[in-house]
Amino acid sequence: MEGHTIPSFKGGTIPISTEDIDSFSLLDIVWSNKFENENIDPDDAKKKEADFLKGAPPQWMNLYWSEKEATPFVTRNGYNDLIQLVNKNKRKLWSVTDMHLLYQPGSGGSTLAMQVLWKFRKELRCARVTDSALDVTELSKQVVKLFLVGDDQDQNTVLLLLDIREKMNEDQPFKRIFQDNLIKEINRQNIKVNIPVVIILNCIIMYFTRSDEFSLEANLSEDEEKRLSEKHNEVTEKHEGHEKFRGFNGMLRNFSVPHDRSVLKCVETFTPSPQFFMIPTPNGDKIQVKKKEIYTKSCLDILWANMYEDVPLDRLSAKDLECEFLKGGQPQWIYFYCLEHEGSLFVKRDLYDSLIQQINVQQKSQWNVTTINLFHHPGSGGSTLAMRVLWDLRKQFRCAKLKYKTSDIVIIKDDIFRLFKEGGEKNNNTVLLLLDVGEEGKKISHLLHKELQKRSAGDNIPMLIIMNVESKTTIPKSTTVKLKMELLPKEKTLFKEHKAVIKEKHGEDSEKFYGYNIMHGNFRKDFVKNLIKNDLKCYAKANKTSTNTKLFSFLALLNSYIPGSCLLGNLCQEFFASQQSHEQFEEIMTPFMDLLVIYTAEHCEERFVRIAHPMIADACIQMLLACSMTRGDITHRFLYSIVKVLNKQADFLHICKDILITRQKGEQEDDLFSKLILDIMEEDHQMNSANCISVLQFASKLYYKDAFYPQALARFYYIKLRYYTKAEEFAKCAIQRDPKNSFIRDTLGQVYKNRLRKTVKDKASPNYARRVLEHAVSAAKAFKEESEKAEEEQESDIRNSNVPNTFNIRGIFGYIQVIKILFDALTQHSSQWAEFLRGKTSVTSLGSSFKDQKLKRYNSFLKNLKDEIKEKNHFFQCYLTYSKPSIEKQEPPYFRRDIDECYRRYVIQGEQAARSEQQVLELKQANTFPGLLHLLDQDISKTELEKILRCSVNNADDNQNYILANIILCNKSPTSQFLMPKKELQNIIMRYWQAEKRYRSPEFYLLVLLLFWPEEDELNQGTPNRPNLAESVKYMHQAFERTYKKHLCSRYLVPLFFLGKGENLQRLVHRSKVDQHQMDVLTKGDEKAEIQDLHRVQGEVRDHRVFALRGANQIEVTPHHPASVRGQGYVSFYLGFKIKGPVAYNIRRE
Repeated sequence: MEGHTIPSFKGGTIPISTEDIDSFSLLDIVWSNKFENENIDPDDAKKKEADFLKGAPPQWMNLYWSEKEATPFVTRNGYNDLIQLVNKNKRKLWSVTDMHLLYQPGSGGSTLAMQVLWKFRKELRCARVTDSALDVTELSKQVVKLFLVGDDQDQNTVLLLLDIREKMNEDQPFKRIFQDNLIKEINRQNIKVNIPVVIILNCIIMYFTRSDEFSLEANLSEDEEKRLSEKHNEVTEKHEGHEKFRGFNGMLRNFSVPHDRSVLKCVETFTPSPQFFMIPTPNGDKIQVKKKEIYTKSCLDILWANMYEDVPLDRLSAKDLECEFLKGGQPQWIYFYCLEHEGSLFVKRDLYDSLIQQINVQQKSQWNVTTINLFHHPGSGGSTLAMRVLWDLRKQFRCAKLKYKTSDIVIIKDDIFRLFKEGGEKNNNTVLLLLDVGEEGKKISHLLHKELQKRSAGDNIPMLIIMNVESKTTIPKSTTVKLKMELLPKEKTLFKEHKAVIKEKHGEDSEKFYGYNIMHGNFRKDFVKNLIKNDLKCYAKANKTSTNTKLFSFLALLNSYIPGSCLLGNLCQEFFASQQSHEQFEEIMTPFMDLLVIYTAEHCEERFVRIAHPMIADACIQMLLACSMTRGDITHRFLYSIVKVLNKQADFLHICKDILITRQKGEQEDDLFSKLILDIMEEDHQMNSANCISVLQFASKLYYKDAFYPQALARFYYIKLRYYTKAEEFAKCAIQRDPKNSFIRDTLGQVYKNRLRKTVKDKASPNYARRVLEHAVSAAKAFKEESEKAEEEQESDIRNSNVPNTFNIRGIFGYIQVIKILFDALTQHSSQWAEFLRGKTSVTSLGSSFKDQKLKRYNSFLKNLKDEIKEKNHFFQCYLTYSKPSIEKQEPPYFRRDIDECYRRYVIQGEQAARSEQQVLELKQANTFPGLLHLLDQDISKTELEKILRCSVNNADDNQNYILANIILCNKSPTSQFLMPKKELQNIIMRYWQAEKRYRSPEFYLLVLLLFWPEEDELNQGTPNRPNLAESVKYMHQAFERTYKKHLCSRYLVPLFFLGKGENLQRLVHRSKVDQHQMDVLTKGDEKAEIQDLHRVQGEVRDHRVFALRGANQIEVTPHHPASVRGQGYVSFYLGFKIKGPVAYNIRRE
């Protein structure tokens, strides 16, 4: 047998030595000649194929054998998209690029990813990461080494599959840490090539049932051009003046001629209305609306199931309607009816099928309200496409379009609720709502989620699916492919053809290929339900405590809550032995064997067992529940019989944490508990709490050193049961197990804070003020201790794997919330407290409120609160102004709101009339640098900014705030008479630079860069009496490390200003002036993109570093995407300024 080979960049393949092969311990490499020179046993290959079709995970052998036998796998719809993304990334001049495959469990995501690697194995160096518990540094070295194998001309891109469930921690996914390490290793090796070193295909399990996003571009695919050509032939034959159809012809020319529908008057020749309104029911019938006059006044334009039916249609009128639309008029419902009635073609964009697919996916979801966002280029047909989708689904869903923008969400909610409920409880049916109201759509969608998020008891379908359509001038190119448990029409055809091949090859055995057949059957729940035969149900019910039923229930639990998980065959035999059963696996498990799959992994003799498909596992859980085997019972038995009795705590450490601790992440907030705990709570309303507590307590004893289990118990007691004494007990137990972890300490503070909220409501209790203070002090102390630990744990010598690499601000934020609650409680109890808490009066002024002598012990705590709030408010001003959680994620809305409200209570509301300039600034929170920066993010007037500027003159030790106030005002009003000339501002900052230039704040160096960054006419001039900007950048980095690194580590630093095209202060563009579309271009857009008001800076790349060329002085800037910095040469980029230094965005090769 010949040795393994890998592809060379110059063509052909090169051999790889045994020594090199052994060094790639963390990579499963797909050799170019994999299996080609091996003697494969056909029977063994056929068995592996049968195992895969039944539900075993895919193996490289499956791909090789299907190719050899000329029975290739069905490629799901995302396959071609992934191939295109790989080919696109091959041409991208980045050292590391990535793409994402998001897939629902059981939809074939891992298989699809492996198909892509298999296709490229002779062109790229393909490999899969083998383990999730990884040494990231070592993995990076192995990946780069795989790229470097051979001589300089042989070196070739690595296509790397990451199919990893676990994350390194909750804030930094494995991929992000891995990418950073890869770039460091590439730079360390000084690799300078014009091809990517690594293309990462990142596979992520994702549930698309809450929301999803689609983009419709002003660009036609080949299929769309073909369909449009057919429509053009029909239009030419039908309409004499077709050359005036601007809207249609613009699309026909692939959108090269823009048009604007808004300039055309939309005239509907007639608007016939049915005599009675019909709406669909869930089973496909139609029922009549009883009180149709209610809906005529609705804010919803309802698309009735019988819309325009049985209404005589004038052919000339229909022709006129089509003419209006093809000219560029707004689409109307009657247009779609005319098309159907006349048998005319409607050109469906490619996205049509994907939208229908997603709506069907969301209809099966557990969520009551879901959203589909459709972003489209103006004039690309987004509104028409969305309306066509509703038209085609009008007999399946209750379809409606919002008539107009409204801020009264209650009106919309009531109309939706009425439409959903129409016809009585048995006829409730999902409302499909189209929002086509611009940027307001997201806000309305969010509010509807909030108002209607709880599903009524008995409803097993969503109440509302929102399709939010929004026009955007810029839509970033997507690097994500989504694979869902819903087949597209083309996929259905392919599976139908492939099914015949499988049946001919495997005969009757193919009927038991459940993994394959579920996909072939379009993931239908009724098909899965029918797989569980009555005799199996009867057996399970009669043998609930038997060994095989127990093991089957364990497999169902694991495969339902951790799709793709499995149990080792040897462990199953160990379990049988512990139950005094000594037969072989197949014999013991005979009643359940049809639903199980047993397989071996490549290069491994060990057998693995799992249920054939996650959907089958879900159905089995329901079947066991009907047999009085609850999730709580099954979980408890699993923990006892497998984990404890067999002493497998270490083996099941991650699995137990996944099912009992890990919470699903939502768009705004995470779920309160793990999905399993939430389901246990739901399944038995009388015993749910006892079952949850029992399971968590048992797990806590098994993993007696793990702090997460008592933490989960504490959270359950205070959130679900509001039993604060028990919650306190378990929160303290968690702290004892991991005393250095500030995140664990947060739970105790939350317990005390929620106990305080309960106490505050009991206003009639004796000694009310003392009890409120007692609980407030306990909560404040707990949060203070948490924030102290947060500071300590950032020191490297005490870090451990349980502590995320991010600064924990929950303690500081929790403290602010407690102090706000305290203020409201005491001031509502007695108005005298307000002046005291604001530091305006002494304790003696409280009079009767302080008759309780025990209150005096809190005097020192209370009198310092105002100063504490000012200090913490300043911390959060910096924290929230300079950074955010990630480039995609914003801070929760309540965050800044709670902080501002607390500051207002203690500082602002006590100053009804500001007596000094300092008080004016405090009232506007403009007395700090970040406070000033944040002003433009708010709705603040020019007059208010001018007042702030005048007050800033003498209220900053080094005049930094005054300089910034000028820049801020210039962004709002460039011609304001109060602005100081740039030259005078430069003179101010220059005096401080000359006095001390090295040990200043990051804010000082930011002003240096903003004021002294050379303008075009200064590039070739000398720079006497000016700061050295290269030096300033270096000092700025050092200042950031001293001042903010600890608190902002792992957060995304936001740009504060950009360099614009204007002159003087007018060329400094505040971030609020750059809209989200432009930010997307800057951070994700194509290198050819142009931003109208921003200036492209000329620069150069040397040794993986980016420099701005400024005459003789070159200034190093940080690339926004480090992977985009390749080789040597001239570049241009947009320049942004962060609190850490200047940043190069959208780097383009010149």
